[in-house]
Amino acid sequence: SPERDVWTDPAFRNRYNGDGFLFYPGTEAGIQGPVTSIRLKVLREGLEDYAYFVLLDKLGDQTYLDQEVSRLATSWWKCDDNPEHLYQVRAALAKRIMEKQSSHGGETRITR
Repeated sequence: SPERDVWTDPAFRNRYNGDGFLFYPGTEAGIQGPVTSIRLKVLREGLEDYAYFVLLDKLGDQTYLDQEVSRLATSWWKCDDNPEHLYQVRAALAKRIMEKQSSHGGETRITR
């Protein structure tokens, strides 16, 4: 409800803290306007990861992509929870995208 204070009462539908909130009112933090949640920031990072996947696939490098992703997720149920490993794979994917694009004259060439 509009009169509820999500800063002091974060339960969504009376059961799950913060579930469903992507923004919070900024007044409690001294900000005019909304404050983004960590949930929204993580969602954005996931979308950026997906953009890397799509771009590498379009650059015709699905094998490399699969190899790098396999470093983090060995199955649907098992994945590496070390954030440093995630950042290493992200950096490797970004580097590979830049290399592939420069070999195509700076353009993304769609191979499929």
